[in-house]
Amino acid sequence: MTGSSLRWPVFLALVAASAAVSAQNNRIATGQMGGHAFSLSYCEVAYYEGSQGITIWFSSTPITSEERDFFQTSSSADRFRKGRSMVQVGFCPGGGAVLSPKAAKSVEIGFKHATVLSLGPQDQWVLEPVSDKQIKIESLTGELKRGGTLSGKITGAVAGQKPAFSWDLQFDLALPQRAAGAGPGC
Repeated sequence: MTGSSLRWPVFLALVAASAAVSAQNNRIATGQMGGHAFSLSYCEVAYYEGSQGITIWFSSTPITSEERDFFQTSSSADRFRKGRSMVQVGFCPGGGAVLSPKAAKSVEIGFKHATVLSLGPQDQWVLEPVSDKQIKIESLTGELKRGGTLSGKITGAVAGQKPAFSWDLQFDLALPQRAAGAGPGC
């Protein structure tokens, strides 16, 4: 085969591979962060197999492969917050192998803004979806295992908080093949 006749099959294979990767990790996070609107379209997920905990990191800027590797092993994105807005949510999906929005518990949600240093007196909360009306896990499905899937929608707002904090987090993610060494204790 000549060089030009090889280009098309290679090009088509690359397009197919990139479409498969982007179809695997669909996500959008919108809301108010200390009164500032946000829309975050990049994210990664960490799976803490030891306690079946999940941490999802939504970011305003692309996440590099080095950042992804660190996050997937540590469940922490704090060292990558400079110059980007982000929401990090860690929770216990509950329900064992079959996930259920009613079984999820102990959701920790934190916010960091790219340019606003102080979002108010508090920028993270631990909420209990079963008893707390400030957060709702509207949907949650998937397979809680290495390489499994996780799809869901988490919405909420902190009552009476000025400036306002509210969120609508939607995700359809492939869990990493490796487990994190830390994460939410479930």
